[in-house]
Amino acid sequence: MYNFLLWCQKYVSETIQVCGVVLSSFLLLASMRTCTRIYQETYSLYWAYARWWHLKSKKILKCLIMID
Repeated sequence: MYNFLLWCQKYVSETIQVCGVVLSSFLLLASMRTCTRIYQETYSLYWAYARWWHLKSKKILKCLIMID
């Protein structure tokens, strides 16, 4: 009976350890995915803004040339 309880305790602790490793690696993967998504969205927003500013500055230049 004592051996069974010892085995049971060992099994439970090992299962908890394995679950902890799986959970932590899953969380790490999820956080990496989130970071990647945030980076990609920021990057695309930056380029959208850069394109918009490029077009706007072209229009401003055209206006300045027309005024001259």
